[in-house]
Amino acid sequence: MGVIRKVRPDIIFTVDPWLYYETHIDHVITGKVASFAARSSGNFRFYPEQLEGGIEPHRVQAIGYYTTYHPNSFINVDGFWVDKIKAIQAHNSQFSGEHLSFVTNYFTKKAMQIADKTDEECTYAESFKILPLVFLHSNVDAIDM
Repeated sequence: MGVIRKVRPDIIFTVDPWLYYETHIDHVITGKVASFAARSSGNFRFYPEQLEGGIEPHRVQAIGYYTTYHPNSFINVDGFWVDKIKAIQAHNSQFSGEHLSFVTNYFTKKAMQIADKTDEECTYAESFKILPLVFLHSNVDAIDM
């Protein structure tokens, strides 16, 4: 939360921790912690010791979840697709051999399917669930946003 208060972003992007059947614990924990930090960073009651150190609360405007089952935003990524694939390939401790081939093919096919949902002509697109932070607390309508 201290990083959010120092950097002061308008939006935070993270993996959707509520993705159906997600069992990668790092994804679940990262998404939930990022959601908590985004929602709480503007509240002076959380981590008051940061205030004493001169770090002011910062209200994030929205959170964006990628790898989500309920997207509400679609973005043309044609200009970045080759770089994304190269970045994935650079993580050879995570992806190599047949697994790397599967991941890059899967992401590419999904990006092409998502491109069909955009309002503009593109080959590759990515989808996100963008939520104002009010939807991250006691709000059953978040799924429909």
